[in-house]
Amino acid sequence: MRRIAPFILTCLLTACATTSPQERELTQLTTHYETLDAIWDSYRPSERILGIYDSSGTITVATGRPEVRGFTRLDSGLWQYQNPNVDLQASFYINRSLNNERMTLVRQTSERDRIPFLIHEDFHGHQRAVFHDNSGSTLTNAYTGEMPIPELIASIRLERNLLMSAIEAPTELDRVRALAAYIGLREWRAGQLPESFLNAENRTERIEGSAHWVELHASARIQGSDSIQSELITALSRDMESISGDLSVSLLATRLYPTGAALLELANTLNIDAWQQRISEGTSPYALIRAQINLSPEQLESFQADMIESPVFAREVERAQSMQFGPAGESVYQSFQQRYRHEVRFFIPASFDEQGEAIDKSNFTTSQAAPFSQGVAMDPVDRFTLEGPAANIQVTRAPFIFWRESTKERDGESIPGTSFSIFTDQIRIAGEEVGVGEHVVTADDIQIRRANFSGTQRIYIEIK
Repeated sequence: MRRIAPFILTCLLTACATTSPQERELTQLTTHYETLDAIWDSYRPSERILGIYDSSGTITVATGRPEVRGFTRLDSGLWQYQNPNVDLQASFYINRSLNNERMTLVRQTSERDRIPFLIHEDFHGHQRAVFHDNSGSTLTNAYTGEMPIPELIASIRLERNLLMSAIEAPTELDRVRALAAYIGLREWRAGQLPESFLNAENRTERIEGSAHWVELHASARIQGSDSIQSELITALSRDMESISGDLSVSLLATRLYPTGAALLELANTLNIDAWQQRISEGTSPYALIRAQINLSPEQLESFQADMIESPVFAREVERAQSMQFGPAGESVYQSFQQRYRHEVRFFIPASFDEQGEAIDKSNFTTSQAAPFSQGVAMDPVDRFTLEGPAANIQVTRAPFIFWRESTKERDGESIPGTSFSIFTDQIRIAGEEVGVGEHVVTADDIQIRRANFSGTQRIYIEIK
């Protein structure tokens, strides 16, 4: 035994030394499959393929399946694929097809907590397969109509405070009272906002809120806990309207992840019947809570008056009035028209798979977005990408408008797609400069400053 022990110790040390960071992280999944599979009724991480890839083309995945085609099984029980030519450049991929397998992948970086992030994105893949109306929201719906912005900000800040009170309530009666006040304030705000804003708010809380709720519970269970209360309180406590530097982002993006997750946690706490199934069928998190808290019109009006006539609401309005807001979208649009010779409006028809699901992927990042009734103006867009089966489009640092209206009439039919404008002094088609007019061309034929178009997709262009 004395002779064998050093050898065993050496082998153990060698195994530890050769275990990659990806393997150590992904083992958190495989060792917690039972508890992770119990978070959401229809979602089983053990039945899916989740992984991490690095710059060398090494992909390491975890799954409870008996085989992953084209992958080699490791001693750790994980699977690995190595191909330096594999095309993986994005920070993550949802339902990426590789060797006829569908998987969710995130890039190996120095950031921590990749596993909860991986669960979050993979749950979006689950939503695409199971959820009714799984579309998310875009900043094109951040137009707030005639509601004064300081009152809007004051309302949503107090709504978060009331959600925190409901989560931390010591008794069921205290929780119901906090939620009644929350409902009163939210419906007062809803009465002054465009329906497009409210629909986008409900969709984002449903899609991103549920993914965030699953992510938080996955993180907690990996750490041996079943509570996410402290994480929710921390997230809801953030002054998101000031942090983001962009009001439109905070209104329809960052704030709705924790508010959606908080509403779902409250639905869970209140034991609302079949709430996960109802979310997957299209019910919003807010609608779940609203149906649970029975308020008469008189009670609702009383709660609203108590909130909007309170000193705390007045203080929040005053605090919001000191914030600096960017220019309105209409002003940015007019500025573009004055500064550039042409507005070039593009329409890219959508592509669909055999199940009728849109397979084009578009995304944009910007440090400043200015919404208005027709879309959102960005001066400039930091980066816009659209990837489809026959088109690849990249726009970088260009004056840009993403339009809300994303259909085109052709032969009496309404065609869905993506529509945006770039402002420029020159555009070429097949190498020749063109002027005002309408054109239908392939992506490969388009040359415009700060943009790259490639592919055989036919694109509609209107030059003004």
